Amino acid sequence: MVQTWCRPLVAVLVRAAALVLAGLTATACAPQTFDTGAKGDEKTGTLRVWL
Repeated sequence: MVQTWCRPLVAVLVRAAALVLAGLTATACAPQTFDTGAKGDEKTGTLRVWL
């Protein structure tokens, strides 16, 4: 059983772990910001926005 004084610490650690996991998930799921096609180094001037 968790001691009374330890509960706030556990809550903070769980929230911190959840934030880290959410940040890693968002980073891993972000789309590529560059075109990997066969266009070479040609710059098109287009802007991609991911929401």
